Amino acid sequence: MISVCLACHNGEEFLGAQIVSILAQLDPEDELLVSDDASSDGSRELVRSLSDPRIRLFEGRFGGPIPNFEFLLNQASGDWIVLSDQDDQWLPGRIAALSEVPDAAQVVLCDAIVTDRCGRLLASSLLEHRRARQGWLANLYKNHYTGCCLALRKGFLPRILPFPARIGMHDWWIGLVAERLGVAHWIRHPLVRHVRHEHNATSGLGRSRLSWSTQIRMRLRLLWLTARI
Repeated sequence: MISVCLACHNGEEFLGAQIVSILAQLDPEDELLVSDDASSDGSRELVRSLSDPRIRLFEGRFGGPIPNFEFLLNQASGDWIVLSDQDDQWLPGRIAALSEVPDAAQVVLCDAIVTDRCGRLLASSLLEHRRARQGWLANLYKNHYTGCCLALRKGFLPRILPFPARIGMHDWWIGLVAERLGVAHWIRHPLVRHVRHEHNATSGLGRSRLSWSTQIRMRLRLLWLTARI
């Protein structure tokens, strides 16, 4: 069984296309968990209008993607849990690729193509564009675990939940724990169309929006947390 966790906040513009791309790859017994974080647009109504029995809609006030995804992960029932942002689209084979993952792997990161909101190509490979490398220290220095490209086994959840405070972003924490334990697996071909626009939660292709002092404090915090695993 597959559980897809989609965190939503004012995502009406892109949400419909993303959900359609996800449902096309799910079997009848799979589930799509959508958690809406106090949207003021028509996101919730859009999800309800799809009337698909595989969709479970949750509504709350989480205050950001980290607590929203933590809530979703605690609701998931599937053997594989796949994370999804509201403004991307899945490419064919996202779910099928999980059947080829080694048994020892607990966290899977796939590649993505990157476009703007109009579909213009910005990068044919997110991993190549960011010069991504595996390894605990390499990803402590620069996070390459983009949340929309992540999947993890349900048995890995006790290793990462509850999310510690001041971790920067949930995908960074998940990736560092996986790298520290040696259970990460990368799929180096695109399985997601990652859309960049002015309302993305993270900086994506560009420089971090955080100050240097904040970035250093986060890395020291993550170093301390993951070194103790």
